[in-house]
Amino acid sequence: MEIEAIAKIVANAGYVSLVLRSGGKPSYQHVYRGAKGVRWNPADGSFEFQGGAQWSAERSVRHVMGVLRDEIGIEGVLDAEKIWICVPTAE
Repeated sequence: MEIEAIAKIVANAGYVSLVLRSGGKPSYQHVYRGAKGVRWNPADGSFEFQGGAQWSAERSVRHVMGVLRDEIGIEGVLDAEKIWICVPTAE
């Protein structure tokens, strides 16, 4: 399994974006084939998911990490210097 460091997490009202330190690979675009709502954004080097208001930031991040592992064989690990943006402290 390939390991990718997550450098930044952006979360807001059910939307989450996990930005990879490496910038990712073109083959990551195939994550959509899992039909789990996760898509690759090559401009940002990030995986994005829009779960809706009923999805907490934590649940959304866990969902994306699970899809990456199960669908394209990537183990996402939180970078020691990661940046959190708009993630409520209660989560």
